[in-house]
Amino acid sequence: MHLFSCCLFVAVILGVQSLTDEDRVRLPEIREECLNKAGLAHKVIPTIQEEQIYSLCFAKKIGLISESGNILTDKVKAKVKKTIKDDHKVSEILKKCAVQKDTPEATGFHLMECLSTEAP
Repeated sequence: MHLFSCCLFVAVILGVQSLTDEDRVRLPEIREECLNKAGLAHKVIPTIQEEQIYSLCFAKKIGLISESGNILTDKVKAKVKKTIKDDHKVSEILKKCAVQKDTPEATGFHLMECLSTEAP
C-alpha cells in the first residue's frame, strides 16, 4: 500500500498544482480507474506487477508518461518546477527519476516512486 500513498502524494504535490480544474476533479476517478486496471480495487497486498501497472496508469493519466510508455520529460520537469524552484535540483531529480526502464510498467513504477522521494 506504500506505493499507492506515494502515487497519490506525488499526484497531489506535483500534479494538482499544475492540473487544470477538470483534471483536479478527475483525480479520484483516475485513482479508481487505475486501481481497477491493476486489479487492486479490493486487494490489500499488491504484487510488484500490480504496483507497476497501477503506477504506469497513474503516470499516464496525470500526463507524465505517453500512451506508448515513454516518459514525457518536459511535462515531468514542468510539474517538478511547480514545487521546486532550484533549476539545478530539478535537473538532478530528472536525471535520477526520468529514466526509461525495460518495460513501460517498470518505467512508471520507477518514476512515481522516485518522484515521491526526490520531490516531496
